[in-house]
Amino acid sequence: MLSERSIHKQNLPASVSSFIGREQELREIRQRLPEHRLITLTGTGGTGKTRLALEAAAGALDQFADGVWLVELAGLSTSDLVAQTIANVLTLPETPDLAPITRLGAFLQARRAAQAWCCLRPVVSRSRSVARWSCGSRRCVSPILLSP
Repeated sequence: MLSERSIHKQNLPASVSSFIGREQELREIRQRLPEHRLITLTGTGGTGKTRLALEAAAGALDQFADGVWLVELAGLSTSDLVAQTIANVLTLPETPDLAPITRLGAFLQARRAAQAWCCLRPVVSRSRSVARWSCGSRRCVSPILLSP
């Protein structure tokens, strides 16, 4: 059950079915998430990476005081939109004089949050730079990267 604090600080979709058969992988992700700033799930399409990441993220809601967020990157036409997409998911206000990655950095610097970034293949180069930036911060963000 979600705590009241977690209810408003996440955008994870509700599960419509039981999660069966990947308990060991789920346990590993949940154990590593508090210790590691970056976790990458790889595998061929259709193997359940997204479902596994979402299940792990849902189980970590109480570990991240500033929320757990799903960031869908599948529809992006260019890697330059990665930071802006993350900022949009977090509903950051527009600041014309700051680049999206700078605005995102300022916002997340003092926060403890987790993000599940989904469908990276089309935007891998920019995603890596955003991930490097995110993981360079002491407390900031713990992305779970999903890549086919």
